[in-house]
Amino acid sequence: MLQEDIVIPNIICNFVIELIITNMRKITLQIIIALFALQASLLTVKAQQGQWTWMQGNNYQGAATVWGTKGFFAPANTPGAIYEAEQWTDHQGYFWMADGTMNMWKYDPTINQWAWIKGPQNGSVVVYGTMGIPDTANQMGYRGQGIPTWVDTAGNLWIFGGRGIGANNVYGYQNDLWMYNIQTNEWTWEAGADTANNLGNYGIIHVEASTNLPPARGETSATWVDNDNNLWLFGGAYKLTDQSPAYVFNDLWKFDIATHNWVWESGQSTANNPAVYGTLGVPNSANVPSSRFAYATWKDCSENLWMFGGYYYVSIFGDTYMVNDMWRYNPTNSEWTWMSGTNQYNNRGNDSIRCYASDTNIPPGRFENRACWTRGGGTHFEFFGGWSHISLDSCYNDLWDYNVTTNKWTLMSGSVVPAASGQNGSYGTYQVSSPTNMPPSRAGSLGWQRGDTLWMFGGGNPYLFNFNDMWRFVPDTTCPVISNPGSPAVANFSAAPLSGCAPLTVTFSNSSSNGSQYVWYFGDGDSSTLSNPTHTYIDSGSYSVTLIAINSSPCGTYKDTLKFVNYIHVHAKAFVALTPNPVTGCSPLTVSFTDTARNNSSLLWNFGDGGTSTVSNPSHTYLKGTYTISLIAYNVFGCNDTAYYSSIYVDTIPTVSDSFFAVPLTGCKPLNVAFYNESVNGVHYLWNFGDLDTSTSKNPNHTYLDSGVYTVTLYTINDTSICGSVEDTSVKVEYIEVGSPVLVLSSFTSSPDSGCAPILVNFTNSSSNGNNYLWNFGNGETDTALNPKNILYYDSGTYHITLITYNNTARCQSPPDTLSVDIHVDSCFLYIPNVFSPNGDGKNDFFNLWAYGYSNYHLIIYDRWGLKIFESYNNEYLWNGRVNNTGGKCPDGTYYYIFSADDMGGQPFLSHGYITLIR
Repeated sequence: MLQEDIVIPNIICNFVIELIITNMRKITLQIIIALFALQASLLTVKAQQGQWTWMQGNNYQGAATVWGTKGFFAPANTPGAIYEAEQWTDHQGYFWMADGTMNMWKYDPTINQWAWIKGPQNGSVVVYGTMGIPDTANQMGYRGQGIPTWVDTAGNLWIFGGRGIGANNVYGYQNDLWMYNIQTNEWTWEAGADTANNLGNYGIIHVEASTNLPPARGETSATWVDNDNNLWLFGGAYKLTDQSPAYVFNDLWKFDIATHNWVWESGQSTANNPAVYGTLGVPNSANVPSSRFAYATWKDCSENLWMFGGYYYVSIFGDTYMVNDMWRYNPTNSEWTWMSGTNQYNNRGNDSIRCYASDTNIPPGRFENRACWTRGGGTHFEFFGGWSHISLDSCYNDLWDYNVTTNKWTLMSGSVVPAASGQNGSYGTYQVSSPTNMPPSRAGSLGWQRGDTLWMFGGGNPYLFNFNDMWRFVPDTTCPVISNPGSPAVANFSAAPLSGCAPLTVTFSNSSSNGSQYVWYFGDGDSSTLSNPTHTYIDSGSYSVTLIAINSSPCGTYKDTLKFVNYIHVHAKAFVALTPNPVTGCSPLTVSFTDTARNNSSLLWNFGDGGTSTVSNPSHTYLKGTYTISLIAYNVFGCNDTAYYSSIYVDTIPTVSDSFFAVPLTGCKPLNVAFYNESVNGVHYLWNFGDLDTSTSKNPNHTYLDSGVYTVTLYTINDTSICGSVEDTSVKVEYIEVGSPVLVLSSFTSSPDSGCAPILVNFTNSSSNGNNYLWNFGNGETDTALNPKNILYYDSGTYHITLITYNNTARCQSPPDTLSVDIHVDSCFLYIPNVFSPNGDGKNDFFNLWAYGYSNYHLIIYDRWGLKIFESYNNEYLWNGRVNNTGGKCPDGTYYYIFSADDMGGQPFLSHGYITLIR
């Protein structure tokens, strides 16, 4: 490892850079891309506003490097004490640093740990490779003395020049430009010479050209990256040998990443130039800062480039000068403006009351105050310490804030009194904030920022040598008050659970600050924009989780990315399946089991009958029953799996008992009989009813149509057992008796069946198969005799005569039979002669049918041939013996009449008979 250990004699070196690095040990560091990150268990002690906290590293100077394992974070890892290292902050919020031999280190502020990522560890290796071609073998050689660095918009880390070794192993100042790709862990030589002390080529101001190249230099960290991804560089110095004069620059350069060309934008192309201040606060194209070692820089919301103080070398007198001027450069019109401070060298500034902003406050002149930060969206600039304007033997530990809007300075912390022996500060308790904590005075320290929290590492002073301590400062929101803080978002989160079985559902808790929008990447291809999402990991593996917190500030949109590598661990679930053979059979049944298992450490069988086993592919004997089998596969993560088989069926030959009864057992045909099955364990049934008819119903009904005595048979069958079919038979001989019923028929005659009241009617019973009778004569009288007495009807009318015939003694009875007949009895106010003599003698010359009280009179006369010869609708229109009373005379003889009418009761009356005509 190349390092500088120069003992300071009490002499004045002719080049101040060498004085500054005197007694500064350049401890090399290396960082590789982290393979995984630990859980973000933030520090246990809550930081207080306006207080410093010693977070990491040693509380003494000259501490050695603890490398650890390359690529892995660990609490004990730490770079060694170092001065003027190279620094970056990536887009994920991690801090990066390179030491003199270009070992790359990465610091995670969320877990407060370092990881050595890349580099030779000890010694210096130089491999340029091919310009523009990345390669894992490429490696920058030893570099030191305030090297310019940038982080482009793609997150790549850039570095330029410095004092070190080129490709020819010549130690000197360089002007090569390198890029480090964090993702691939590779260096690329992008531009510039690979030899030392190259004088470069200015070209034409404001004109881009591939031949343009800044002269080799160091001692500047005045760099910016604009929104178009251009890299800006100001000032610095070089000299050919330790004894040769120094060349200090005030040139401003821009590197276009897209074209890979440099552009000389401002300043002189010569060295050691004085400033042209112009008027304070007034831009002018003639204004230009003096040549200087420049360190404290930042960029505001309007893309203006700012720079404070530095070291100006006047070669004519061989003296050194510190400045405390504040400059602003406008890239749009290429004009510088002297904004604050004095135009005097080695100005001691104005003392300030802490936390009091004033127009008269001015920090003392200084340089190598490279630990600087911006807050309030670019409206506030802050820096710590630096070499004193009084001498190179003293430095500061003060923290200052500059308000761009009010153009006022505020002393935030520390002392403005430089100490020749250094302000020793106070470390306090490790990781515990306290108002008495204070970093020792120093210069050349590194400044990182996460949100509004300020971080500072290393640096040195001439008496306490170099540091490797990491400090954190949480600004007091009232010191100063930032009216429009525009604080960048700071991503932070936790998750639970961090490990488990697939599928694993994880709840993410967002503890970011100043974020308004969020983008999560869960490491399995899925993402979310929820503030506190829940995500389910389907597959096993270790997943890196990234949270991007986004907010808007006066400068635009800010993003902060936090990635926890291998943060979620999803364990593969054990898998198990089982196959039994056979799955059915007769008791006792021996079953062989085959298991298919993976990701398991043990097995547990449960055979469903109380039996268990832990062996693979067991056998088990079952008695009658149905069994569900389970197999559990266990693994060391508790991600178990269970397989089931349902079901194994073990049977025996069943016992069948056949029995039945029927209701009724006797009756007349057709006889409907209900059969009731009392069999046990029957499944199928076959009935034979003895009349050639059958049934398969369990409880059938059957109708016997013919008389007879029938034997009934029931077959009961059980064929459900895999062990075979079984049946039982029940026979009941001459079980059902069916008889033929006796047919009962009612019949009778009445004589006469009509006549004049009173009339005596005789009834003669001619019924068959009866032995009991019930007569109803229609006049209120009844009788049960076979042949009842004669019935006398006194009143006219129609009488409904009913005979019901029963047979109560037959074994197979038939229903009773009923016969009804009507008898008509007239009142007899009717006279119908049977002879008349129409001879004109005045006696009995008309057929005079006299019907008193009858209505609807209708009389018809027919001859013996059936010819109608007379018809009358009037009781007074009488037949005179002629055809229709006007035709010829009818011969003597017998004629037939039909007379119909309604009697006085309104009942229809009909009479017919014979009459004799005699002349």
